[in-house]
Amino acid sequence: TSNTTVATTAYVDKAVGASKHKILLCFGCASSTPADATTYYAGSLVSQGLRTTATQPSVYIPVTGTVTKWWVKTFSNSTGSNESVNYYLRHNDTTDFGNVTDQLDVQYTDVASGTTSQAVSAGDSIVVKIVTPTWATNPTGVTVQGWIMIEQ
Repeated sequence: TSNTTVATTAYVDKAVGASKHKILLCFGCASSTPADATTYYAGSLVSQGLRTTATQPSVYIPVTGTVTKWWVKTFSNSTGSNESVNYYLRHNDTTDFGNVTDQLDVQYTDVASGTTSQAVSAGDSIVVKIVTPTWATNPTGVTVQGWIMIEQ
């Protein structure tokens, strides 16, 4: 059996005159208190906290297309001390792409990837990789969620 599960997927109709379908995959994790200098993963296990193994929360890719954008939203019960947190998408547990950087120095943050271009195939997996710094003050009760856009 596989640990890969299907995340919530929204199929967005093509706009009039548009040449591509857009599919949104949702990801997230329950409240966690991240440790210093640790790599975590978030994905389809939204009822669980941050994971340290990429395959556990991986999101199943339902279509062949290109990841063109993604968003990360975080909430924390207490703020950190302004060090940078790096977020990546990890494709098939081998390739990191789409890096965004944020600071958990406020309770709520919202960052987007800008433009990215990563080919994916139906049956692939993707997970959000989170690399934490060594904080002077660690944030607590951190929840991560977001969306990954795939265009066909």
